[in-house]
Amino acid sequence: MAANEWLETVHPAGEGLFTFPTAGGRVRVAVTDDALTTYGGLVPWAAFTKHLGVAASCPVARTSPNAAPVYDAIPSFMPTALSDGRRFSHLAWVREEPTIPDLFGLETVVGDVTVRRLFASVDPALGAEWIAAQARSSWGSCPD
Repeated sequence: MAANEWLETVHPAGEGLFTFPTAGGRVRVAVTDDALTTYGGLVPWAAFTKHLGVAASCPVARTSPNAAPVYDAIPSFMPTALSDGRRFSHLAWVREEPTIPDLFGLETVVGDVTVRRLFASVDPALGAEWIAAQARSSWGSCPD
């Protein structure tokens, strides 16, 4: 994906109409008087984290042919952490939600055991560097 596909001019207060690519295709965002859908915030979040490479840069090498892809494990966990466990209280609920794999472009939403094993296999020093790099990318994308 070319960098200019992500560059669009949007009014600073957010009233502008813009589109962005997601795993399920391009999404158009516009101001409306309608209530925000249940997953409205997850659509841009999923696209943003994929663009940043959050899961792709995770310092874990999966060697087992039975292991779930890292890309499935990290986004499976993210909705639970993003909402502090209030909206998505545990991974079992996320696994039952059919829209999550589509939003994040996953083969499947993995279970909590898979997520725990993945995080347990991350070297602490490499994990700290990974999180710091993601934080820099995330904060660097925010306006002043």
